[in-house]
Amino acid sequence: MLGFSVFLNNIDATYMHNMTDAGFSDVFTSLQLPDVTEAHLARLGELCAVNHLRLTVDIHPALLEQFPIEKLQAFGVHQLRLDDGFSIEQMISLSTAFHIILNASTVTRKELEQLLINVPASRLAAWHNYYPHVSTGLSEEFFKQQNDLFKQYDIPVAAFIPGDEYRAPLFEGLPTLEKHRHFSPFASYLDIFEQVDLVLVGDYSLNDISLKQFELFTQQQTILLHTSLERTYEDLHATRFHNRPDCAADVIRFLESRQTKRHVKPGVITTRPIGAVTIDNEQFGRYEGEVQLVKNPLASDARVNTIGYVTKADIPLLKLIGANQALQLEVIEWI
Repeated sequence: MLGFSVFLNNIDATYMHNMTDAGFSDVFTSLQLPDVTEAHLARLGELCAVNHLRLTVDIHPALLEQFPIEKLQAFGVHQLRLDDGFSIEQMISLSTAFHIILNASTVTRKELEQLLINVPASRLAAWHNYYPHVSTGLSEEFFKQQNDLFKQYDIPVAAFIPGDEYRAPLFEGLPTLEKHRHFSPFASYLDIFEQVDLVLVGDYSLNDISLKQFELFTQQQTILLHTSLERTYEDLHATRFHNRPDCAADVIRFLESRQTKRHVKPGVITTRPIGAVTIDNEQFGRYEGEVQLVKNPLASDARVNTIGYVTKADIPLLKLIGANQALQLEVIEWI
């Protein structure tokens, strides 16, 4: 499942509609911002209802006076993500009206088990923090350790990934994992979506390029890779291919590419960096016409033509493409 953040001082109805069309199901917002009013939350709740989006609100104990349970319910809030400061008794009470979101990055086993005495696991979820400060995001090891804790109790887990438009004031992205800080949104998602139940975009927004990647993957389970490519191979653009079922160590092999039966003379022969798009030429015999994407640097080979390159932003996707995975090249520059 996929979710995205909406900041109450920056509600964009068109963006929310586009995210819904791309397969997103959840909205996260925080009441802990300056000048947040009931009108802001009411507007967001209305748009979530129109787009059939589940609304989760981050809240501090002091804000319950301004936003009591009855108002939150009236505005369509489905879940509360509880900030530090809530007692176990308050959590138990709130769980009768809302699903409760725990802080997956900080809660301990002891605290969780204490809460589970009175609150069924079906009323709980666990969402990790996002980390605006560079170098403070979680390690992969700690992330897995915490996720394993919640899985023992069948409590769903969520994590955040950066967007394309970073949030002020630091403009460093809002990832849960530090390794994702300079990853593209889609690469971050693909890296962890099988480890958690929900992935949320922490920052302001996704651009059209990222949105298309998410849409193609959610609707057709196809990974979209942006490339530069020789005009001669225009037929590779926007065509659905598959990685072979026997994954190669150094390259992604386009299963269907040799079916074209094209004649390929020797062309541009270069060393093959990560992200190079190549095609085997006539000197490779029965492999002539096979298209590959390079995952690990390779030396030049007179039998292999370099015909393009995957964009820098999509390089991390290459090692996430598994057996039989569908993929598609989107050419953004002809060479």
